Amino acid sequence: MLFNLTTENQKALYELKLHESQLFELEYGVEIIVIRVPGGWIYQYPRLDAKSMWAVFVPFDNEFQLVQ
Repeated sequence: MLFNLTTENQKALYELKLHESQLFELEYGVEIIVIRVPGGWIYQYPRLDAKSMWAVFVPFDNEFQLVQ
C-alpha cells in the first residue's frame, strides 16, 4: 500500500497537535488514521487480507516537511 500525501495533507500531518488524529484517504478508497504522539505519529490502517487493523509508529522527521 502506498501512502502518498498531497501537499495539503502533508501540511495537515505536520500541524496535528499532540493526541489529535486525522483521517486520510488513500488509493482505492482505503482510509488511514494518523494520531500525533510524542516523538512521531501512529498510523492505523486496515489489513483487508488479514481482516484486522494494524498500527505502526512513525518517528518524527522534518526532512520531508514542506511548510515550516
